[in-house]
Amino acid sequence: MTEGRSLARLACRLLAVLTLCWAAAAWAQPTPPVLDRVLDVRTVEFCADTASAFDTRTCQWQAVTLPHRWQPRGEGPAWALYRFTVPNPGLPAVGVLTERLSLHGLLRVDGRVVAPGVASGHALAHLRYWPQLYSIATDSAPPGQALRVEIAVRGHALAKNGLGRLSVAPPALAIAMHEREWRVEVLALLALAAATAMAGLLGLAAGDFRTLAGRLLRVAAWIALLAAARMATNYVIEPPLPLRAWTAVNVLLLAAIAACSCLAIGVYLWPQRRGLPWATAAALIGMAAGLALVPARWFFPWAEAWFVALGVAGVLLFGALLLRMARTPDALGWAILLPVLGIVVLGMHDLRLHLGGQSMSEDYLQKWSVPGLLILMIALLGRRVASQRSVEAALTRETARREELLRDLHDGIGSRLVALSFHARRGGEASRLGEEIDALLRELQVIQGAVRAG
Repeated sequence: MTEGRSLARLACRLLAVLTLCWAAAAWAQPTPPVLDRVLDVRTVEFCADTASAFDTRTCQWQAVTLPHRWQPRGEGPAWALYRFTVPNPGLPAVGVLTERLSLHGLLRVDGRVVAPGVASGHALAHLRYWPQLYSIATDSAPPGQALRVEIAVRGHALAKNGLGRLSVAPPALAIAMHEREWRVEVLALLALAAATAMAGLLGLAAGDFRTLAGRLLRVAAWIALLAAARMATNYVIEPPLPLRAWTAVNVLLLAAIAACSCLAIGVYLWPQRRGLPWATAAALIGMAAGLALVPARWFFPWAEAWFVALGVAGVLLFGALLLRMARTPDALGWAILLPVLGIVVLGMHDLRLHLGGQSMSEDYLQKWSVPGLLILMIALLGRRVASQRSVEAALTRETARREELLRDLHDGIGSRLVALSFHARRGGEASRLGEEIDALLRELQVIQGAVRAG
């Protein structure tokens, strides 16, 4: 019970630290001067699979709601087009802020093409999964005339494609909003990825294969390192591999995180089975081989089949973990159950968004929560491992002390008993023998008291 309270206090402290970090990041964000001039565009017209950027000859426009997901029909790169109109604000320029664009994006206003700008000074402003700012000059348009804005997005069958949130605002306000989104979506996530990687390295250093808690800590550390690597891939501007290979790397990272999560539960439920890590590695190798060999049209179905299998295995293992904790709860089981439960609940929320066609949405929760839950798991398991090691050290010291007492018995009292036996056989004086026996009895009482105190 005391250990359970200690783990609960540690979890509360970690949650408080994460909350303070988030509050500090929010406090550091520049606050836009006014928000009543911002136009959030929710409904746009959409044309899929155009021949090239801004080619509307074969377009059949349909109204869609943002965020919107688009999947090209072919296997290679393709273009799509979004368009909407906004009233002329009577300003010399306005800013358009987009989020979660496809592979590439171009914006055109009344026939003039505009590329993403770096007005806020960020060199990574054109990353497709981060906010992008376009500056549009409106001084040439007559006052009161609506502006027709078109956004051409270039996607690929092996990538997420579409358009996320879209806002129009005066230039100063648009730059402030861009700064705000940048700090949250880029800098804060980068810091969280670094913290997750650091927790993983500490877990690998502290874990071992001698105890169950040590083995679980190593598995959790690998999950944290894989999660940090997956977060880091979002910062790659130009992938170092072909698109299919780069997509396969990202899919395998996600699969490895899921497989290691199942492995962590399996190691706790069946600590004596040494073949679980080898089975996990074999499953990932089989998935990687399939991704490399199947045709492009079977790439995602193959990956989805493996994720379904991992999901079924995870549900069964999680159910077994719940039954174990209901029967014989312990602190080590809670350290696994609580973070995994949080990941499952948040994952169901994100899966609902994804299946609902909003994979370009900013409402995903796992990107913020999973790293924090992994850090919590590593902290709890690390506390458990440290506690076990302190107990082991105390037992080692006690064993050494008892061995020293046994040596004293053998070398001291044993030799004197041999001498008494020799004197008794030779008919030594009875008084001297009595004194030696009394001294030995007193020494035995001292040693007995020391052993009892230990």
